[in-house]
Amino acid sequence: MSRQATIEHEVVITGIQEKFYEAEMTVIASCAACQMKRVCSVSETDNRNIIVQKKDDIDVKIGDRVTVFISQSKGLKAVFWGYVMPFLCMFLVLIIVGSITKNDAIAGISAILTLVPYYFVLYLVKDKINEKYKFHIKS
Repeated sequence: MSRQATIEHEVVITGIQEKFYEAEMTVIASCAACQMKRVCSVSETDNRNIIVQKKDDIDVKIGDRVTVFISQSKGLKAVFWGYVMPFLCMFLVLIIVGSITKNDAIAGISAILTLVPYYFVLYLVKDKINEKYKFHIKS
C-alpha cells in the first residue's frame, strides 16, 4: 500500500462548528527561518484562517494546537487554480489584445481586468472548492 504525500501544518483551533473546526495557521516565508533575517527585510509571517474537517474520534477544544494535512496533489491543484491559471489567462489576453490593438496600455489593462471575472467565478464556486480542498486532523 503506497502512502500519498501530504502537506502538513500546525494550527491553533479558534472555533468549533457542527461539521468542521475553524483554525488559524501561521504561514512563515522560507526566509523567515534564515539566520540572516535580522538584516534582511524580505522575511515575513502571516496568519490565515482555514477550515478543518471534523473528526469524531478526536477531542479538540478551542486553543488546542493540532497538526493538519491535505494531500500534496490537492495543494498543487489549489496553487494552479489560484495562481497559475490566472497568470495564463492574463498572459493570453495580453498577447491577443496586444496583437489586435497594437496598444500596450490597452493590452495591459485588459489583461488585468481579466482577473475580475476569473476571481468572481472562483467566488461563485467557493463552496464547491471548500468541499474539495479540506484540511484534516492528523491522528
